[in-house]
Amino acid sequence: MAVFGFLGQASLSMPILFDPHDNTIGNDRETLKMLGMCLSLLQVERGFTELLLPRTLTRVDRVQILPGTTNAMGTRVNTLNLGRGDSNNIADLERPDRLPANQRTLTTTILQNPDTIGIEFVRVRDTFAVTAISLSPFVASMLFVAIWMGLFIGKFGGDVQLVTQTAFSGAAYIVTAGALFIALFAYLDSQSN
Repeated sequence: MAVFGFLGQASLSMPILFDPHDNTIGNDRETLKMLGMCLSLLQVERGFTELLLPRTLTRVDRVQILPGTTNAMGTRVNTLNLGRGDSNNIADLERPDRLPANQRTLTTTILQNPDTIGIEFVRVRDTFAVTAISLSPFVASMLFVAIWMGLFIGKFGGDVQLVTQTAFSGAAYIVTAGALFIALFAYLDSQSN
C-alpha cells in the first residue's frame, strides 16, 4: 500500500508495508522509519534553500487529496499523535524504536482511505538557524576588518586612517553582498511554497 506525502508543494508516494491479516508484516516502527526517509527525500528535492533557510518539523497531519488529482492537498483532516517532544508533536518520528514492536495503530490510521487522504509534514522556520545565517555577513565583515587592520597596520606598518577606511569599505561590500544573497534565497524559497 502507498500513501501520498506532502512537503510544501512537493509530493511523494510513500510505500507502507502492511498486511491486515498478518501481524508480522507492518508495524508502527517500520511506518515511522519510512515516513522519516520520505521526509528526507522531500527535503533533498527542495535543494539548497533547505540549507540556507532551514525549517523544523512540528507535526504531521492527515490531509485530503483534492478529487481528480494525486498530488494536490486540500483541508486538514486531523493531526497524527506522534508523541510530545520538546516543542513539537513528532517525538515518535524522531525515535521510532521506543514504540512497542507489535504496535499497529498508527499504521492503520495512516492507511485509512489512502486514495483520498495523504500525509502533510508541517514545518516552521528554525529561528536559531535563520538568526545565525542572517548575522553571518555582519560577523564575516567584522572578521575582515580585524584581519585587514591587524595585517596592514601591525605587519606592514600602514597608515592607520587609510587602512581603517579601506577595511570598513571592504566590510560594507561584504555585508551588502551577503544581505543580497540571503534575500535572493528568501525570495526563491517563498516562490517554491
